[in-house]
Amino acid sequence: MSRCTIALIVLAIAPLLVGAGFDDYPVATIESLLTTTAPKGDEKKMLQKPGNRSFDGVSASKSRVTSLGLTRAIPEERKKYLDEYFVKARKRPEIANLFKEEVLCREGSRQYWLPIQAPVLEFFRAEVSPGAQVDLYLVLVVIYRSKNDELDSVLTINEFQVPGHALVQPNHALHRTRRKRRSGERGR
Repeated sequence: MSRCTIALIVLAIAPLLVGAGFDDYPVATIESLLTTTAPKGDEKKMLQKPGNRSFDGVSASKSRVTSLGLTRAIPEERKKYLDEYFVKARKRPEIANLFKEEVLCREGSRQYWLPIQAPVLEFFRAEVSPGAQVDLYLVLVVIYRSKNDELDSVLTINEFQVPGHALVQPNHALHRTRRKRRSGERGR
């Protein structure tokens, strides 16, 4: 799948999630995003029971993390809530199907498994080395009470940028992809 196709998929998804372009993602740590969106009041009470969830889809951040170079299939319980968000809340089942795996990243001393769109994962693997820093464009999709009674959050990776490399902007994606194909360039 070409980088242009990826940009078009991301273009279709980003407005659904945050209603804005990548320039509008606030720079924040994952920890601060989760702290500021932590359930309060009635939402906190509702999330006391395992299986309950709260959809978000508007809280976003551009967060710098370290890639640990590991991926895994999205665990069944997390995938269930992610699919439910796109199928039931957003009425976009085709987007749910793009999320099959998650990548392991570290921010400070904490590690996070983060679902990533399959087409974006292909480029992530090619462009981000284990141990390298990377800026992730994240959206908090759902907070839920897990089967083992822990509060968990699903943040999706919608795009990434290796520091020092330009982000493929949606209006320039086709041009950059064609230039890369002609020159044989692999990086961003």
